[in-house]
Amino acid sequence: ISLSRVIDQMLSQAMIIHRQDSQAKELLDLREVAVEILEESDHDGTAGSTQVNLILPDTEIPVLGDFLSLTEAGKNLLTNALAHGRGPIRLGVENDGLAKLWVADRGAGPPDEILQRLGERYAGAATSSSGHGLGLSIAKSVAESHGGTLTHKRDPSGFRFSIDIPAARST
Repeated sequence: ISLSRVIDQMLSQAMIIHRQDSQAKELLDLREVAVEILEESDHDGTAGSTQVNLILPDTEIPVLGDFLSLTEAGKNLLTNALAHGRGPIRLGVENDGLAKLWVADRGAGPPDEILQRLGERYAGAATSSSGHGLGLSIAKSVAESHGGTLTHKRDPSGFRFSIDIPAARST
């Protein structure tokens, strides 16, 4: 991981911590957050040659949230999948009682020792030369600031991280 990426992640984490205390939540459609994540990833070169499939339902997924923080958290999950996962990468949202912003790939996911320390800053530094654990820390912090959790699932089809937050009523 480049020094500039680490610095960007540290600044992103500081900004998100500040926004948690100062930014009022707004009614958002989580589908729009997913589109923004994909658009920003295409512009900064993180998508590279790996295909990212966007999976969106036809109906809105309303949440009370901070658009910028949710976008940053999702970008970190997508960047991790692009760097460490196996394509195709899928980015999507769904509502199964909780609104979920998720990234999935066909890889095995992080080692168990990272998952056990999920969201701790620098949890990945000791086990990986290509990551420092800041991205997952940011994603976990954003999920919690929205009254939710950062979850993960490993099965024969691959690995998935999901930011699960309460759904809101649409207006």
